[in-house]
Amino acid sequence: MNSVKSNKLIHWWEKIYQWRFYILIVCILPTLSLPGFFDADTNRRIIWPISRTLILFGCTNVIMGMRRGRLLVFLLGLVSTGSGWLTSSEIDPSTAALIGLTLFGLFIAIVTWECLRQIHLNYEVDLHTIVGSMAGFMLIGIIGGVLFTVMHVAYPHSFSNVPAGLQGVSELVYLSFITVLTVGYGDIVPITEASRFLSILLGLVGQFYIVVLMAILVGKYLFKIRME
Repeated sequence: MNSVKSNKLIHWWEKIYQWRFYILIVCILPTLSLPGFFDADTNRRIIWPISRTLILFGCTNVIMGMRRGRLLVFLLGLVSTGSGWLTSSEIDPSTAALIGLTLFGLFIAIVTWECLRQIHLNYEVDLHTIVGSMAGFMLIGIIGGVLFTVMHVAYPHSFSNVPAGLQGVSELVYLSFITVLTVGYGDIVPITEASRFLSILLGLVGQFYIVVLMAILVGKYLFKIRME
């Protein structure tokens, strides 16, 4: 009886793991869509912590495929996400909030690298590979939003047209994706030298990800043709 339950549990987990990239994208989308329906204070206190929790859930399915250190990475994500709930009520974010944000950015960076590794290990270019590639690119946008928020909180007035403190997190996530996508509408602008450097760095990382990803996908496609 226990063996049957164990087999069902393993089968259920394998199904979830197979759809990990789809689940991750679904968990990221509220971070991009929900802030537009609420005011800045609600976004700071409720929407942003919920978004971080959903991202943690989506990333957990990805890190289950790590060869080592998955527990430590999960604990890093859990602690950094929990700190978001504990500090979300602060109008003026404390040092703890900045540390939590920084750790959350580190957690997302590790998961992004793991996404790229799993894509590289996939034998062919299929829909799962394409969706995983998109998920990794979206995670880079989240990382940039976290880094922009840390800079904005630690050094106010680093960006124009952004509300003070964590109330500006949705605007900075938006700025991050606009930077990675190289759109550049100009409604939010980095003002200080440090924020400009961070914007350049994020743009370079985004382009480098695309170059590396295209090399991986083209290599897999050519390999498959040769094998046929």
